Amino acid sequence: MRNVILSGLSLLAIALAGCVGQSPPTLSGTIADGPLNDQTIVPQDMMVGALRDVCHLQVQRRKSARTGSGVLIEGRYLITAAHNVADVNPFNRVRQIDVRCGVTNAMDAPVDVSIQADELGAKRFVPAYRGWAFRTSERTKHDYAFLDLGTELTSEGSFVLGRLEQCDTVNGGLILAGYPGGDTRIAGGYKDDGYKLYQGEGLYRGMANAFVFSFGLNTFTGNSGGPIWCDAGGQETLIGVLVSGSSGRGPGFGRAVDEAMADHFGAFKRTRQGAG
Repeated sequence: MRNVILSGLSLLAIALAGCVGQSPPTLSGTIADGPLNDQTIVPQDMMVGALRDVCHLQVQRRKSARTGSGVLIEGRYLITAAHNVADVNPFNRVRQIDVRCGVTNAMDAPVDVSIQADELGAKRFVPAYRGWAFRTSERTKHDYAFLDLGTELTSEGSFVLGRLEQCDTVNGGLILAGYPGGDTRIAGGYKDDGYKLYQGEGLYRGMANAFVFSFGLNTFTGNSGGPIWCDAGGQETLIGVLVSGSSGRGPGFGRAVDEAMADHFGAFKRTRQGAG
């Protein structure tokens, strides 16, 4: 009887996840207090360097659609949050992913790459994501995914994979860029400008669990999957991707780049080398 009940609860969790189109988890780890900064719109004349490798994702599922953010690595591969692109609910699978990179307004820009359902098996890699898990640490442990866009959008990327300890977390802030989306749960917010590129910087606040850190920046639903980085010795160093926020009312949480994520990314690249 106990196994039947647990199986039923698992199925209910999957069904609920599908109803909202894979919402990010809510985190509430033990973190330090500090200022919460806001993101600001990136003007066209500031679209240089690392910002050219920030991408907007439009994900069409069988029963829903949502937007998210991601980051180009080496001009061809994209890293994002797994909950943006994973098929947790078998009744609400991804049908199409449209990617636009390095644009100030995704609504006004043509699609750079469109990945169709029959291409996802080869071009999408979601390692062991457990979006249905009840424990937040289990959901966030593998909340990262990779896409092969099949073509180089830039000749060389700005970002290199790094580690949080490479950043000056005492004197310097962590930078996030992405497309906040049409989050309307607070007055004003980014309701009218959600498809525009935003950027912000916040101080490191501590680890929410073994895989996720917090930083003092207000974030929104569409920021999920966006790059978090710092300048380490003059190099834009990717140290995480956003996996959860607080709808503009609390700190952001990033899934830290670690050995497991780096190894998964390397393995995915090796399987895709030479493929179109």
